[in-house]
Amino acid sequence: MGRLSLHTDKKLLHTGVTLARKKGLSGFTVRELCAKSNVNLGMFHYYFKTKQRFDQEVLRLIYEQMMQDIRIETSPRATARKNTESILTSIYAFVRQNRVLLSALAADVLGGDKNTLKFIVKHFTEHVSLLLRELRRGELTPQAAAMPIGSLAITLVLPVALPQLFSGTLERLGKNLLPPQAQGVISAVWNEENTEKRISLLLKAAFGEEK
Repeated sequence: MGRLSLHTDKKLLHTGVTLARKKGLSGFTVRELCAKSNVNLGMFHYYFKTKQRFDQEVLRLIYEQMMQDIRIETSPRATARKNTESILTSIYAFVRQNRVLLSALAADVLGGDKNTLKFIVKHFTEHVSLLLRELRRGELTPQAAAMPIGSLAITLVLPVALPQLFSGTLERLGKNLLPPQAQGVISAVWNEENTEKRISLLLKAAFGEEK
């Protein structure tokens, strides 16, 4: 099998990740994928059978890359605050790199795609579990401790992720949707420096001043 494949499946997945990040999963066809991968169409069906199954493998691969970053950057010996910072930073990097793909997935879910929603809920929750674990073991401020732990997690993640999702939507649909003045103002919101400041403020609200 290894000699037969010549890593053809990995080549297709690598190309699929690149295309998905530029166009979203529905933005490219199997023929386009095979042409850019220099792979015979029959080999795609041999390994993946359907576009839906291939799309799911692409999503798993992209998600696992984020989880690898989180596992590397977090440690049981680190404080809950430090691990939370690492998780939020990894989430930001993940959403920034995949903003077009994620905005397209969000549009699919909001449009009623139940299969996509079920797949995401089933397979892409490990980072949520890790974040909840750190919040439970951390010494929270009174305001943060008064919130349900799930609500606190959402409060921390949304300001990090939503600006990049909005950026991805503009890239996917056309940046000319906004006037030039508005584009400049909004781009300042989601740039890396301001995101670091936003994460710092969120950590202060959740854990207080850093000791």
